[in-house]
Amino acid sequence: MDEKAYEQIAHRARPEIESIVRRFFASLQMEEEIDDVVQEVLILLWRYRDRLDKVEKLEAWVNRVSRNQCVTRYRQLKRQENVSINGRDFIASDSASGTVDDAERRQMTKLLFNQLPKATRRILYLRNVEGMTLDDIATICNRPKTSIKSSISAARKQIIDQLKRQR
Repeated sequence: MDEKAYEQIAHRARPEIESIVRRFFASLQMEEEIDDVVQEVLILLWRYRDRLDKVEKLEAWVNRVSRNQCVTRYRQLKRQENVSINGRDFIASDSASGTVDDAERRQMTKLLFNQLPKATRRILYLRNVEGMTLDDIATICNRPKTSIKSSISAARKQIIDQLKRQR
């Protein structure tokens, strides 16, 4: 799909995307997130533009992606503490913070992140930095969704446990 075809699809889909996102975040009194999430959905639409011709019901697909992005953003905002990896958020737990100051914890988190296997780092990056859904990551990595979920959980637990030991 070329840029012009994408622009036509995005132009037709944008009002529905905005409507879904607005309803979701307005009900939570988080209107400041609306524009960002709409933009993220349009970016996902651009990323998947070469596969859109295979989608049978494009409107339903766009609606599902919009709802998924709303939930993903909400979950990101709900998390209690963020530790930065390369200027992006990575999730740690309150109990891991202890007496280690933020700079040390960020440095340690980066070190622990970089010690993870390459495939696991990629999955965490796609989930925490790119904000992708488990289904999207499973498709990209050609692995079952349950495997992706287990890898994320195990890696987070490993990093958090190591951070706790630094207390």
